[in-house]
Amino acid sequence: MTRPSGWSVTGWSSNRCHRRPSRTGSPRARSSAGSRAARSSDRALGHRSVLADARSRDTWDFINAHIKFREDFRPLAPIVPEEVAAEYFDLDEPSPHMLRVVPVREKYREQLAAVTHVDGTARVQTVSRAANPRIHELLHLVGERTGFPVLVNTSLNRRGEPMIETPGQALDMLLGTRLSAMVLGDRLVRRAPEHEAPLTLRSRIVLAPGVRLRWEQDAEDSRLRITGGAEPAGLELPRWAFTALSQADPGRPLGAYLPHCLDGTQTGTETALAFLTALRARCLLVVTRETADD
Repeated sequence: MTRPSGWSVTGWSSNRCHRRPSRTGSPRARSSAGSRAARSSDRALGHRSVLADARSRDTWDFINAHIKFREDFRPLAPIVPEEVAAEYFDLDEPSPHMLRVVPVREKYREQLAAVTHVDGTARVQTVSRAANPRIHELLHLVGERTGFPVLVNTSLNRRGEPMIETPGQALDMLLGTRLSAMVLGDRLVRRAPEHEAPLTLRSRIVLAPGVRLRWEQDAEDSRLRITGGAEPAGLELPRWAFTALSQADPGRPLGAYLPHCLDGTQTGTETALAFLTALRARCLLVVTRETADD
């Protein structure tokens, strides 16, 4: 699945942060990691959040598959300025804690497909300028660009994990998912360009945060698996890949050990690199940096 077009899915962490609308349509995250807002609010909404374009159903599918790593039917909720919420939702009073499920106005259901449940409802969070001036301003900036001051707002964590609490945990989530960026305070953090390019023998890789290698043995056979990321149940690995990933180190390029792992196999170097690149696309590996040209 490709990223939804037009916007970014962004991690947003409010150690004083600001997000400007992106031209690309993928999710970003915002985190108030460690802040008072992160600890004391009902759900810390708008402080440790994944924010994304609310207009496309593709956003719903992308977040569940590549960021939350959960079932595709799980819904996403909208965030909207309090003073215009009634225009888009059948809402007669503020809903600051995302506790009310209300109908989406019928004329907007297709246009807000990422946050409209199959029954035409949404679990709305309204935001006032007084309560959260930065998110409030952000929503109006989004409205100026798209015509809809509405965003997806879902918690900044993956399935089975607690909410993000520190900048380090927020960066782990950026590296271990397909978030396009992470807002930390007033900083916008992105992965280095090599994280998206096909792997080469000069690439330095490590297992993504939360990913583990497992050797499972029973009376009849042994299985080599990698678990985590988009593969919580585990993905079986060929022995050469298990051996190579066991040796992965941020200080060593793949060329230092991958060819030796392929000795005695029928797998070529290009095929092996393509396989490892596919693992990275499943959020199982992280590229740290490239070595200088020889």
